[in-house]
Amino acid sequence: MFRQAQHDNMISDTTINDLIPERIRNEAVMQLKLKKKKMLIALDKRMGVIARATKDAGIDRCTHYRWLAKDPVYKKAVEGIMTLAVKWDVDKVLYELELQRTMFILTIRGRNRGYSERQIPGLQNTEKK
Repeated sequence: MFRQAQHDNMISDTTINDLIPERIRNEAVMQLKLKKKKMLIALDKRMGVIARATKDAGIDRCTHYRWLAKDPVYKKAVEGIMTLAVKWDVDKVLYELELQRTMFILTIRGRNRGYSERQIPGLQNTEKK
């Protein structure tokens, strides 16, 4: 009996939406969009590091993952940022490997041309100031 009375007193979701003025609903949607946009900007700035981006955006990581699960537009934007972050990381690694390879080649093959990794004592920089 108590449950039936409790059930009868419950308000359905459509009734709740009808009770909330449209202006307030629109404002809430805009605030949510602004938070998502702020998160995307922070994620881009932090090169895909979610923990730092959520801290910068002022949201919890669980919120970010919930948005990923529920909002396909947000998910696509995050995937795009993560793809760019991975490409940047790969380019960085390849650049560093290229520098290491160049140093190795110069160390091995450039000796006869005077290349040395070591500083020669007594040799000073001759650049004009």
